[in-house]
Amino acid sequence: MQSQRDKIEQVNYVKKRIKYDSKSEIYLFPTSDWHLDNVKCKRQKLKEHLDYIVEKKGFISIHGDMGCLMQGRYDPRSSKSDLDSLFKSANYMDDVVEYHVEFLLPYVDHIVAISDGNHETSVNKRTETNFIRRVIRELKHEKPNDIQYMPYAGVIDYMLEHKSGGGVRSFKLGFHHGAWGGIVSKGTQGVPRFSSIHPDVDAFYSGHTHDQWFVRHPQFRIKQNGDTPIVDQIHIKGGTFKEEFGTMSGWATEKIVMPKSIGSSILRLRVQSGELKRDVLNREF
Repeated sequence: MQSQRDKIEQVNYVKKRIKYDSKSEIYLFPTSDWHLDNVKCKRQKLKEHLDYIVEKKGFISIHGDMGCLMQGRYDPRSSKSDLDSLFKSANYMDDVVEYHVEFLLPYVDHIVAISDGNHETSVNKRTETNFIRRVIRELKHEKPNDIQYMPYAGVIDYMLEHKSGGGVRSFKLGFHHGAWGGIVSKGTQGVPRFSSIHPDVDAFYSGHTHDQWFVRHPQFRIKQNGDTPIVDQIHIKGGTFKEEFGTMSGWATEKIVMPKSIGSSILRLRVQSGELKRDVLNREF
């Protein structure tokens, strides 16, 4: 029987407190679609992104399809050519869990949350085992941490507190693993849809379609004193770290046709003259 100490509850809202001063630059890395155990995952490129966030003392949130998880005998999509030699054993799922734990360990102090994507929920239904919960549990056994398990959609509330006390500012990041793609639009028509679902967040992240972009969506906000400033709600679509198009052959080339973006964008927060400034960085790695 699972002990209360080991129980990992799923939550759809997480509050993360961060200390800052006038010189602080706070880096947030919402990301998804790693497909880490897939033989086509660009693991070194992913590691470069994560190492950069560690260097900047930033914060990582993983929003679905961290694992690919498709090569078990339970999955009709499985393909021998996509099975990494690391996982050619009778204990496929156990080996995949262990690999994710080993890969994530250097970053546990910077990971705020890990949430479900369609690959994880598919495995949950087919195998009656919760992949994300197992990974987080093993990470907590290896090194105490405060990583939260979140569902397909949710909100992370970054509470910025001045080191001298007071001066609390909230930056709310909404997310959904992803929907509403498009060959031509690349899913940008989803911006007003997600905005209508989450009108109160400062930024919104989605993945799933393996496109990469950000869009500023201006909104009126109403302050208690009656002012109605126009504020940009930032929408980020995360790319992927699985390169399926390099050989110009295979399922992705035949069915999807369009190559997809490798990598993800980074959010930078700064408090200047009492105002919270937000940038989206598309840094080259």
